[in-house]
Amino acid sequence: MGRPKKTVQIEVNRQFLNWCSTNGLMVKKNQEVFFVNERLLMKPEYIINDSVFVDIIPTGQFDGSQLINYQLFANSFGTLIIIKEEDAAHLNTISRRELEKRHNFSFNAQ
Repeated sequence: MGRPKKTVQIEVNRQFLNWCSTNGLMVKKNQEVFFVNERLLMKPEYIINDSVFVDIIPTGQFDGSQLINYQLFANSFGTLIIIKEEDAAHLNTISRRELEKRHNFSFNAQ
């Protein structure tokens, strides 16, 4: 039997917050809900340096058909990083700088 879902979520959040700390990023819980269009609301879990939104998607819930919604959000509100829960363990294999360079963005407020 696998670990309980809540335990997995706590561990994933811990890994993400540790990654932010290691990379000198100020992170906070997001309290806002965003209207992406007339039918879609999104509430990313975190905001890094008041400029980059992060949403952690539970295992098995990532749906490639949602990519257009993530793009719409990013076009309207700013950079959005999606982390699949099953990939969170790999966060420590990439640095902030590598991520910024590879995807041509900055974690710094603009």
